[in-house]
Amino acid sequence: MDREAFTQQAARLNEVNDVVAKLEPTIQAAAFQVLLPYVTKGSTKTPVQDHSEAEESGVSGSDDFETFLTKHVSGDAKPADNVMLITAHLYSVYGAEPFSIEEIRRIGDDAGLTIPERIDMTLKGTKREGKTLYAKTPSGDYKPTVFGETVLKSTYQIQKGRRKRETVPQATQ
Repeated sequence: MDREAFTQQAARLNEVNDVVAKLEPTIQAAAFQVLLPYVTKGSTKTPVQDHSEAEESGVSGSDDFETFLTKHVSGDAKPADNVMLITAHLYSVYGAEPFSIEEIRRIGDDAGLTIPERIDMTLKGTKREGKTLYAKTPSGDYKPTVFGETVLKSTYQIQKGRRKRETVPQATQ
């Protein structure tokens, strides 16, 4: 980072600090995360942190998802878009490993996202260019199709995750 970029970021950081300092202490951290893109605007890209490095540094999966939400959620998102957002996050962590409807519901509820009542029908009907994005596995779970993987990667600017699940998510009937 050159001196000029440093000076600009420092000035933006001071601006954000002035705003955040006036807020309730309980929301200051969240407010800073919302304003962080403004602080780092125009800076050189930092390398993407590997998931194993994130675990070693103490960043939990929920923190990763909160960061992911901050970057991608929009106020006018439809419930089906929120399901796709959740599956994109799961893909960025676990790759094409299957996920359950209940897992999506739990993540959506924990994040305060509005999601459709029938997540299974949403996944079944999600298409781009006439091609389905998700396939049902024999266990009753869902996973991205090969085409779905490419759509998730390009839409959310993510990479395929490599972390293995400790337990297999339970399918709902």
